[in-house]
Amino acid sequence: AGSVAAGLEESGAEDDDVVLFTQHDLPLCKAPPLSEICAALRDATSPVDYVLLSRDADGAPRFRDWFFGEEDAADAGPFLDLNGGFADQAHFATAGWYRREVLPRCRGARTCMEHVLHPAPVARGGRPALRGGTYALTGGPHIVDAVHGTMTTKPSRYLGAAPAWEPVSDRARAGAVKPHAWAQVYWRDGSWAGAASEATGDASSRADFVAVPTAPRPLWRAADEAGGRVRAVAIG
Repeated sequence: AGSVAAGLEESGAEDDDVVLFTQHDLPLCKAPPLSEICAALRDATSPVDYVLLSRDADGAPRFRDWFFGEEDAADAGPFLDLNGGFADQAHFATAGWYRREVLPRCRGARTCMEHVLHPAPVARGGRPALRGGTYALTGGPHIVDAVHGTMTTKPSRYLGAAPAWEPVSDRARAGAVKPHAWAQVYWRDGSWAGAASEATGDASSRADFVAVPTAPRPLWRAADEAGGRVRAVAIG
């Protein structure tokens, strides 16, 4: 939170300025609708104070567990109400909202903002500290998590048409499980890769299947976390 406060101060951001808060390992994979986001955040009658650009598709198990658990999600046009849920993945908010709602709660905390504002998944009893105003842009994924990967039902967008899933776990080799609808895709060593588990698995489960790309889809940019740099990639 200290670096965010310093960044807002150094940039000279006014309270009604809309700011994108992001990280080097969360590259955009498509352009967000900036006019709609800015209009919602600046409208005093709008309930929207924060717009998350999710690394997952909206119904992904990891996304639902973090924000909803067993609750039903309710959307407001292009935005999905997160009921005060927060993630420090890429998101938009006004500088004023951050100064009023986020920074005071995180002042003095020696951890990331997410650990203070949303310390555990709702599915595991986590309770967000914020009272509301947080939304996700629907139609995700909008970013690719270069470290933890993106969960999607359409891995072919990243791995090429009909990726071949190779069994790597004993139970997968024995034919006891099959890849389910949700796959995890990630960017490693200059190329895409993917992993899949059984239907009850999640992103933290050991993969039952892996796949490598047949026709990689370029990123806007690619994060090289090992080398500590970001390199541009042409869109094709």
